[in-house]
Amino acid sequence: MSALLLAATLLSPPVATAAPGASAVPDIAVANVQAHLNDLQAIATNNGGNRAHGRPGYLASVNYVKAKLDAAGYQTAVQSFSSSGATGYNLVADWPGGDPNDVLMLGGHLDSVTAGPGINDNGSGSAGLLEVALTVARQSLAPTKHLRFGWWGAEELGLVGSTYYVDNLPSTERSRIKAYLNFDMIGSPNPGYFVYSASGQPTGSLQLQQTLQAAFSVPTELTSVGGRSDHAAFARAGIPVGGTFTGAETTKTSAQAQKWGGTAGVAFDRCYHRSCDTIGNIDVTALDRNSDAIAYALWTLAGSGGTPPGPRFENPTDVTIPDLTTVESPITVTGVTGNAPAALAVGVDITHTYRGDLVIDLVAPDGSAYRLKSSSNDSADDIVTTYTVNASSEVANGTWKLRVQDVASADTGRINGWSLQF
Repeated sequence: MSALLLAATLLSPPVATAAPGASAVPDIAVANVQAHLNDLQAIATNNGGNRAHGRPGYLASVNYVKAKLDAAGYQTAVQSFSSSGATGYNLVADWPGGDPNDVLMLGGHLDSVTAGPGINDNGSGSAGLLEVALTVARQSLAPTKHLRFGWWGAEELGLVGSTYYVDNLPSTERSRIKAYLNFDMIGSPNPGYFVYSASGQPTGSLQLQQTLQAAFSVPTELTSVGGRSDHAAFARAGIPVGGTFTGAETTKTSAQAQKWGGTAGVAFDRCYHRSCDTIGNIDVTALDRNSDAIAYALWTLAGSGGTPPGPRFENPTDVTIPDLTTVESPITVTGVTGNAPAALAVGVDITHTYRGDLVIDLVAPDGSAYRLKSSSNDSADDIVTTYTVNASSEVANGTWKLRVQDVASADTGRINGWSLQF
């Protein structure tokens, strides 16, 4: 968690809420969350003692989470940015299916400070999110909403990664994100149970607040986290936000200790931004309750869906996009019965210095082209997104191609990879 502001708290009772027809919320195995934390600790130990922006431990953390999600069937994309003279990375993962115009997004920052491994701040939120995402895959959840997860870089330098992600989304893509839930520090050793207050946040945040309050079996308090964590970038864009938090450097009061246990007059996390924020700096009960709260919010807000997603095909090979050139990247689809779906998901990860130069088409096996993106006066760089194509008239099996045209001079890039989700 960034140290930009101190959190002020207000007492608030939980308010029950539930989505009609939602499937049963699973119990998230805290042992699995702890296993992820152990792995993040090992990554830090093997990389100079931290997982900070611009350090090898951070990129190793991104690769660790990405490998888990790729194996589970997520469409993942790594978005790069620059900050403080170093390259940073955001990891974004989409679960196939759901309404692409109604996105429920959950996230937290993956980086630590340079002083230590950042196991509570924010290995805890990152690990809880990862295990919930893997549980979605194990249960083949098919929600009404489209699910997206984000692990942000350089939060500790001032919310850099999440701000870059939101600011570089095309307005149409940004408008599709209907809610964002943030989980930053969910295992503090002297824990409180805080839920982000909807006061002063975009319209729609109250439902998120109430859903998270209802997720806990212990009393919660509302907290005004302000601009202290990655939800702030989404709130500035008018996206409803919510989240949970177990406390950082402020001290637990006597009333809070009576309510939650722990020690009054001691910080919620005495190792906040210090070298002692290690695997021993976690309260397992708080980690368990908050991981379950993440699942409760997702299952409650996402709505029940229909059939699980079909097979996914990917081409992760880099393809250079020279200036004023057309390139193609193929994917051969086999073993799919009948035609492609009416909502064929095309995941695209392109690095480019001026994406306004690019025209992107999906080319079906019979040569039919479906326009994904036209050139425009779009001054941003990179394209990390998922397009939806009505390809129901196309036979699924065969070689599909992503065709990328650079139609104006002076900028270059590369296709990092792309995917088809049937």
